Amino acid sequence: MQLNQKKAQKASKRVRLGAYLAAGLGSCTLAPTVEAGIVTIDLSSAGNANADITGINGGVSAGGNLYVHGFFLPSVPIGSSNYLVIYNGASDRIGLDGNSGLYFGTSGVNTSPRAFSAGAVISNSTSTQWTESSSYSGFKEGTSESPAFGPKTYMAMRSQVGTDYYYGWIEVTWNPTTSEFRLISAAYEDTPNTAILAGDTGAAPVPEPASGAVVAMLMGEAALRQWRKKKRDGENPSCDSIAS
Repeated sequence: MQLNQKKAQKASKRVRLGAYLAAGLGSCTLAPTVEAGIVTIDLSSAGNANADITGINGGVSAGGNLYVHGFFLPSVPIGSSNYLVIYNGASDRIGLDGNSGLYFGTSGVNTSPRAFSAGAVISNSTSTQWTESSSYSGFKEGTSESPAFGPKTYMAMRSQVGTDYYYGWIEVTWNPTTSEFRLISAAYEDTPNTAILAGDTGAAPVPEPASGAVVAMLMGEAALRQWRKKKRDGENPSCDSIAS
């Protein structure tokens, strides 16, 4: 009777250990990876002035504009270059303007910021024209208006430092009916001459629950076999020693 109870207790311990390892607890967890090089821009505290530009038309008062220095590539030592200008009616314009080295991808005609879909490649070869002129990159100038930008629509950004190019994106919406735009999010690739995908923040994708469970189970089974081998060899293994 006692022998059967001991066997049952050992079996129970093995089941609990297997479940512990399969669940990926303690040192048996999988560490996420992050794509290097992509830097996100905090639009609620943008540039050297820490300006919040997430409101309607960049939060700029009607008839005004806002200069945001250090908006793009703040980690690159280029002084006050690469600054963003937001127009909300000043000079009869509504929209964005790049200055002193910050360029937007356009179609090369008035009020023609090019709309990129999520995942589109942004590089030197993906825009008809790169311009820092607000008459090209703005959404509205006088009676000329850009078509609507819906959800998950991006503008391409580019900056040149010396002979190197840096690429980025800014997620925007634009409603020509109400003459309102919103800046949603932005990021850039700080590795020179490297393309970026519109909407890419560099975060590693989260695995599907089913696939994650399978990986954890396989790791747990392998670790359990190692634990049993060490047990037979007279060692006193722990989860940490097994995972390593």
